[in-house]
Amino acid sequence: MGAFQDRIKSKIDNLIALFFSATATPIPGPTTGCSDVHVITARASGEAPGEGIIGAVVTAIVDGSSQTVSREAVVYPATLTNYLVSESEGVTAMRAQLAAQVSACPSTKIVLMGYSQGAQVTGDVLALRATGTDQGRERTAVFIRTYVDSCLQWRQRS
Repeated sequence: MGAFQDRIKSKIDNLIALFFSATATPIPGPTTGCSDVHVITARASGEAPGEGIIGAVVTAIVDGSSQTVSREAVVYPATLTNYLVSESEGVTAMRAQLAAQVSACPSTKIVLMGYSQGAQVTGDVLALRATGTDQGRERTAVFIRTYVDSCLQWRQRS
């Protein structure tokens, strides 16, 4: 792992200790098709489709948990060109993935994660839920972690 990934991992060590029992052996998926924990990850601007660099954090959660953990990446452009359109498509996609997971597995604990543009996607999904705009899905997320929300950084510079 590189220095950046080491810093990210060290920041979530407390998360892993708090939410998951540590074990070095991943546990096979449940027969019901629903895991104990489901991680939805939104990647950074410019990264190839998938989880991106934040996937190292997800792998640490999967590998360090005694619970069954499933994972999926938000499918969206994650481009700097037409950033607002890209981010909006990410919000729409994450909301749909979150709704589908909660509908299919209502007892599964949800972890939402995002890095860079993905952090903004995650924050906007949460903002919709907090303002009541995204109604009809009670208790969905047990932990949310964003890294480098570019929108927040931009506002702090203005």
